[in-house]
Amino acid sequence: MDKEDYYYDRTRNLKDIDYVDLTGFCPSYGLQAEFSSNNELLQFDDNYFSLKSKGANALKLTFSASYEVDQGGAQKIANRLESLSGDNAVLFSTNNFIYKDLSGYCDGYSINHVSDTSYKVNTTISVDEAPNLFNWKNTNFTQYEFKEWSTGLNYEVDDIAYFDNSKQKLDNFYYCTGKNLSTSSNSPTGLNSAWTQSFYWEPDIGLSNEVKFSVTRFDGSWQQRSKTQKNISLVPLNYNFNSISKKQLMSMLHFLEMKGGYKRFRHEIPSVYNKPKIYICTDWVHNWNNPESHNLSVSFKEDPLGVIAKNVGVGGFIPSRLGIYDESTFGEYEPGYTTDQTGSGPTGFQ
Repeated sequence: MDKEDYYYDRTRNLKDIDYVDLTGFCPSYGLQAEFSSNNELLQFDDNYFSLKSKGANALKLTFSASYEVDQGGAQKIANRLESLSGDNAVLFSTNNFIYKDLSGYCDGYSINHVSDTSYKVNTTISVDEAPNLFNWKNTNFTQYEFKEWSTGLNYEVDDIAYFDNSKQKLDNFYYCTGKNLSTSSNSPTGLNSAWTQSFYWEPDIGLSNEVKFSVTRFDGSWQQRSKTQKNISLVPLNYNFNSISKKQLMSMLHFLEMKGGYKRFRHEIPSVYNKPKIYICTDWVHNWNNPESHNLSVSFKEDPLGVIAKNVGVGGFIPSRLGIYDESTFGEYEPGYTTDQTGSGPTGFQ
């Protein structure tokens, strides 16, 4: 071998290897899908805050996948990943009928040389150019077949149905809480509704949570503490759901994707705490154990305002001040603020 053979661009470390598409390889069990949201946080007094998505592509999905292959397979996958150079998109398929085939970027790879005939290629694929909330009907990440709610059908727990009840299309998905034959009475808005828009799934037994009191501390010859704000005992949550079925996973993934990492939802903590709450889920991670067993972990941030507000249309009057908030309207969809046209006083929420 001539010394010139060593003078090559280290962007590519293989030669004379057949070109392959990653969709021809199936990731091993243990595939991880991590969702994270890129939001703009604006903090107000008394621990209130405004959380807005930073853009159409603010929800990011990162796959951590492994391929168990022979030496030839390892060479083909490595050659394909290096050909992308980190700045060219690749079509990534999980082949588990949970996620759609998605276009993403490879940030690198590693190879475990298990034996002369067995290799494990590990890689990450970042899907960060997917405007998920634009595709509200069929979702952008999760495999989902759009279905409208109808009478005379048999529904099962964790079924998903679209019920046209709001001008905001994203707010029209409902999740079945119990087996039923659909009637007007148990419709999503019926008196005996079998449907919900709350996060109703209960995590594994043994969950733990931590509440940190937000107080002001003054340092001097002795330390003094003072409660200067309201809402100092917010309850963040980290839930684990282990060995859940594919159907429950799909329903939960759809719910979370429709919230986009910043939209508010109702949730009642299943133990100890007996006051209803409003949460935002900013991050969640799915681990694929086997075809019918999945783990899902979620991170919730509590919103102390306690309301889920609808978008207010352009125009109208800017309120001079807010009316007193009534706890009896917890979690209701509010059409926005109102005020009398003279500006002499507020009428509060509609």
